[in-house]
Amino acid sequence: MSGLTVATALAAAVDGNILGPSTSVVYEPGKPHPMGLFYDLNEFEKGLDRASESFGEGFFHAVAVKANTLTSILKIIHRKGHGAECASICEVLHCMEVGFPPENIIFDSPVKTLPEIKFALEKGIHLNVDNFEELEEVSGVI
Repeated sequence: MSGLTVATALAAAVDGNILGPSTSVVYEPGKPHPMGLFYDLNEFEKGLDRASESFGEGFFHAVAVKANTLTSILKIIHRKGHGAECASICEVLHCMEVGFPPENIIFDSPVKTLPEIKFALEKGIHLNVDNFEELEEVSGVI
């Protein structure tokens, strides 16, 4: 669909009763509402490239999974050589299923459980340690 703009895609979604008009603010079950997800994939990939180019060699960029949960988007992030910053163990598991190697996953939950810490360390997943209590738990595992 060359020549399709975001505006025409949104208009088509509203016309096709997929999305409600942007003036809809009340949720009614079974009726369309103004929630949608549109990506300009070319621009998304260019943005990933710009991040890599801006910092040069030796920097590792991880994209927040909570803002990019779609499998197809995560595959682009992975293909472009970026990592995944995960705020929950579910996000970690999702990224592993998508194909991210453990060393390209950063587990950054502020409330990691001991089993989650053990799992991450056993798999070689990076941990962001958020407090001294968590540091003690990590130290007890290693």
